[in-house]
Amino acid sequence: MNRYFYYSFVMVAMLNLMLYVPAVLLENRLNGAVSSLIVALVIGTLLAYASTSALSKFPGLGLPEILRLFLPEWLVKTLLPVYAFMWFFASSFALIGFTLLMNRVLTPDQPAWNLYLILGLLCVYGATRSALTILYLLEITMLLVAPLVLLILFKGVRSPDLSWDAIYTIAQYVNRFPTLSSVGAGTFIFTGYINMAIFNRVNPPNFRLKDDGSFPQPAR
Repeated sequence: MNRYFYYSFVMVAMLNLMLYVPAVLLENRLNGAVSSLIVALVIGTLLAYASTSALSKFPGLGLPEILRLFLPEWLVKTLLPVYAFMWFFASSFALIGFTLLMNRVLTPDQPAWNLYLILGLLCVYGATRSALTILYLLEITMLLVAPLVLLILFKGVRSPDLSWDAIYTIAQYVNRFPTLSSVGAGTFIFTGYINMAIFNRVNPPNFRLKDDGSFPQPAR
């Protein structure tokens, strides 16, 4: 397995445990959220496989370089700002969500803009690093944080406050037709593969999800 792909995939999945996806699914819990998760699992898996398979044809190249191979420069310069805005918009939601969460739990007596500033500076710092450096930092962060997240989930499942009767009741609504909002929210959990549009620059030739023992190469 190429662990860096899975690090990115798991990171996005864990981020959505505390962001807006659970709120959307809970809102539609009686209106197709359960069946939507099943549909999202299939769609997310297929999109991840298709995206990874397509990018594996261009080892060492990111999305900007791939676009320039097939599209005129004027169109590339039009599309890249659109993609940049999409990534900025999505990451801004994550930044705002985590800032409010940390402010509420860790520093309730401090104004939220302090955390906005600190996290924003960290994002700016990360944006100036190479893709290989970001992957190494991601690996270190995942190894440090993942056990804590798993422990919290384990304690949550074992908690006496968890109502299994409510879970059983919601599961009975699996026959409700999926909704677009719930499918979109469920599919968002699997969108870690989108990061490969940039991190594909460090993938070795003949990239496969099965580990071949190779290491990422420095970005071009």
